[in-house]
Amino acid sequence: MLVNTKLNPKAQYSAEYLSAQYELKQENYPEFLDYNSFVDCGELFSIPIERLKQGEFFGFLTDDDRNGIFDILETSDIFSTKQKKRYGIRRR
Repeated sequence: MLVNTKLNPKAQYSAEYLSAQYELKQENYPEFLDYNSFVDCGELFSIPIERLKQGEFFGFLTDDDRNGIFDILETSDIFSTKQKKRYGIRRR
């Protein structure tokens, strides 16, 4: 998932894709967000662990935001059951 300062342009063409956007409030993440931003839950990416280790750590999501993102991912029809299993998209 990616965090964008604006909605992904695909969201304007598809209600399903629009419903897969989750807003993060800047006030909850002042240390790394300058504006309210959107988590794009409409696409999944595989990033090698080595590349992640080279990145910078900014902090954790709030419990409410993490739960909201997982609610979208778990209930979305954008991803197959196989994809959801592969990426660990289930909390139950």
